[in-house]
Amino acid sequence: MKKTQIKQADLIRAVGYMRTSSINNVGPDKDSERRQHTAIQHYAEQSGYMIERYCYDSGVSGTDNVITRPAFNEMVSFIQQHNIKTVIIESADRLARDLMIQLMAHDLLKRMGVTLIAANAPEHFMTETPTAVMFRQILGSLAQYERTQIIARLSAARDRKRALTGRCGGNVGIKHHDPAGTAMAQRLSRKRKQRLSLYEIARQLAAAGFISKSGKQYTASTISAMIKAT
Repeated sequence: MKKTQIKQADLIRAVGYMRTSSINNVGPDKDSERRQHTAIQHYAEQSGYMIERYCYDSGVSGTDNVITRPAFNEMVSFIQQHNIKTVIIESADRLARDLMIQLMAHDLLKRMGVTLIAANAPEHFMTETPTAVMFRQILGSLAQYERTQIIARLSAARDRKRALTGRCGGNVGIKHHDPAGTAMAQRLSRKRKQRLSLYEIARQLAAAGFISKSGKQYTASTISAMIKAT
């Protein structure tokens, strides 16, 4: 029986990712890169994929976070630019030996809409094992904890600054720039019998020498901010 030939137009575009831990196993006379390349290429040919590019992290530990790996980042950029939705590796440990890093890398690719396939166990990353679910829950909890810690640290820093300076964050208010002018504006606004307009208060402040940094009379909106300042 003749084996069915897959037309090139029907092939699914993919990228091959390879990694070797020790620099001693890197080089033309070493087996690691050649073995991984052969395994990925064989799987691709048998399963209807066309490898558009190979990305190889040489001398990179299996416990290194993928976001620090040059070839992994090159691969991410390439698949985004060329709309490739499949990454093939020789085996799961070529992605990472650390299970948590392996799952982080897998989840990163999944969020990009990319399918990850291990040539020696194609269903490995497609099966939701209890261990994988547990680790994803742990990762989510750690991320939430880190966000909460950051918010708490920022809040504590703002409280310390407020205790020291009486203010914190945003633009410095008009009361800080012109406390005497602000006090006068507030006094004038309390003279209910006169019912001075914002423009009139600004005019009286200017007459008393309280003007803006640009040397002009304060605007109505600035006078309003002065009156509301605490």
